[in-house]
Amino acid sequence: QELRSIVSALQKLAPRTEVDSAKVAERAREKEVAKRRLGALFEASPEIRAHIDENVRIYNGAPGDPRSFDLLAELLDQQAYRLAHWRVAGEEINYRRFFDINSLAAIRVEDERVFEEVHRLIFRLIAEGKVTGLRIDHPDGLYTPSAYFRRLHSHVDGLYLVVEKILEAHERMPESWRVDGTTGYELLNGLNGLYVAAENARAFDDLYTRFVGAAPRWQALVEDKKRALMSSSMASELHVLGHRLNRISERDRRTRDFTLSALSHALIEYVARLPVYRTYVEGTSPGEVEERDRRYIESTIARARRSSRHLDKTIYDFLRDLLLLERPDAVELVRKLQQVTGPVAAKAIEDSACYVYQRLVSLNEVGGDPVEFGRAPESFHALCQERLRRWPGSLNATSTHDTKRSEDVRLRISALSEIPVEWEARLFRWAQLNLEHKRMTDGVLAPDPNDELLLYQTLIGVFPDDGEVTPELTLRVVAYLEKALREAKVHSSWTNPDEPYEHATADFARALLGSRPFLDDFVPFQRRLAEAARRSSRGQVALKLAAPGVADIYQGCELWDLSLVDPDNRRPVDFIHRARLLHGLDERRSHGNEAALAREVSAPDALVDGRAKLLLTACGLRLRRAEPALFLRGEYLPLVAEGALARNVVAFGRRLVDGGRERRLVCVAPRLLFGLLEAGADLGQTQKLIRWEGRLPLPPELASAPLVDVVTGRSAEVREGALALDELFSDFPVALLFG
Repeated sequence: QELRSIVSALQKLAPRTEVDSAKVAERAREKEVAKRRLGALFEASPEIRAHIDENVRIYNGAPGDPRSFDLLAELLDQQAYRLAHWRVAGEEINYRRFFDINSLAAIRVEDERVFEEVHRLIFRLIAEGKVTGLRIDHPDGLYTPSAYFRRLHSHVDGLYLVVEKILEAHERMPESWRVDGTTGYELLNGLNGLYVAAENARAFDDLYTRFVGAAPRWQALVEDKKRALMSSSMASELHVLGHRLNRISERDRRTRDFTLSALSHALIEYVARLPVYRTYVEGTSPGEVEERDRRYIESTIARARRSSRHLDKTIYDFLRDLLLLERPDAVELVRKLQQVTGPVAAKAIEDSACYVYQRLVSLNEVGGDPVEFGRAPESFHALCQERLRRWPGSLNATSTHDTKRSEDVRLRISALSEIPVEWEARLFRWAQLNLEHKRMTDGVLAPDPNDELLLYQTLIGVFPDDGEVTPELTLRVVAYLEKALREAKVHSSWTNPDEPYEHATADFARALLGSRPFLDDFVPFQRRLAEAARRSSRGQVALKLAAPGVADIYQGCELWDLSLVDPDNRRPVDFIHRARLLHGLDERRSHGNEAALAREVSAPDALVDGRAKLLLTACGLRLRRAEPALFLRGEYLPLVAEGALARNVVAFGRRLVDGGRERRLVCVAPRLLFGLLEAGADLGQTQKLIRWEGRLPLPPELASAPLVDVVTGRSAEVREGALALDELFSDFPVALLFG
């Protein structure tokens, strides 16, 4: 009787198609009651236990007897899901995913009920004062981002909101977004470019071609990676869109003869050529399409049409009309398509092309353009002025959980840009020296020159300052190579790993790290690059702290951080060690003579321990905390140095007049230091010195009051309206002046 009662209770549960919230809640509650009753009955009744155990045995089937699994197959067919091999998802999955990860199903946050449930905890934490801002990752996956941000603000007043929006070159974030700014990748790449010698772009192009044989073209590589992705792991999303497009075409006698195959091909070509991650068409009529989106759609359609060799080109006219909402039945297609182009771009660029294009890998960063070889200070100033004018609440990031390399690894590799001739000589010498460590796998010599080039640059970035090759270093490098090879999808991939090639490449890396002839040549060269990078890193920190926006310090980057892409950059951080170092610095500063401390931690031998970076970070953040308005709203004033080393300096001022009180800041940072340090060594110095010849003129609004260096505590003397660079960098070769 109890068993019959349980079965009856289960049969009365609301079906899985029920959406009424009360009935859904009742079903969830009552099925748990039934399960507890069944469990109790199982324990209490030997007859029931034997009955259930026997049925479980029958349903489980018997190996070697295929027909014995029919009952289990029938049971699985009755479920709300289809049990399938994981490879099927690439072509047949019928739900939206987080990129191409099958186990992360996307939810319809545009639905009012879903939105409320998803954000219930978040809104409670905000109301309790435990959360003061939100970082929205991957907003390009939202159905209607503008509407989502408006809904957030309708629930919470004064919410600080930043978005992880990847902006391509010359792309602007939509004005309709009610956010404070981005998570900072555009500033990251702007800073990164300052430390790359732009005049050597052609030399690196030629070197890349000579070393690998046939260097890929970036734009063609990106488009090819997009097409490959849309024919493999994200084919299902394109299949759905193709069928939707086909149904629309069949409603009109002028377009009904466009075949499913032709329409799908046109769609793929459009997505492959779209120069941004996505458009943001959220209206329902042509007049509601913003000029920004109209321009991207029309230019992309034009490029796809011109390159079409087999398709009826009027298909692209049809697609254009739909994307610009010139047909009333296009709204849903357009919005669904926009949710797909972002993941396709991200996977193709960040998680594939960036692992193939190895010219100078410090440029292969999230939101970056590897083709842009270096950036002039004028370009950086324009970026900062734009951020202050449009999105002053943006984060200022240099390392994040998603960056391909940490800020300090990038600077080591970027230093190569100053010495193309020596770099080429080293590369070909190492290639010849290490040829014996390669081996053939399926007719391919592994690693190929492109992967070998990646390995050398990686070792330059992560090699420890003490020069010790530890088992941990070897494991990190080998793990990184496995990920890089699979993400590149040239010789291997996550879905079809080529283990012989991977093993040969890993063994090559191990051989290099154990080869005395290679290390004897590599280590002294790498140390020179690392020394220049450590000095450049402080300048990067100062620029990040003083630029418009909110400083973002990624875990571990308080000291030198030599991390690669995740999971390498998720390793545990020794915060106790950092706290002790900071306490020691504060203790020393409390006794006065900050200038002596600054000189001490900046000495070449002491620079290795990272205290100089920690000192600058702490002083800069404390100034930001004391004067938040100056950094968030202060006027941005580009400054230009004069003299022989003018190109090696980037500087700007900040000024704010508020409530009758005037505050000023001057930030001066060195750049492109490798050559200057080499010249210092040629002078016969035991410690490499840079003779900072030149001056930094200040406008009257910055020079009219005393300025004090927040690190050294020294007053900066303005003579004839300018600061002398040699005096400015005498104690600490970076300047943050406040007055």
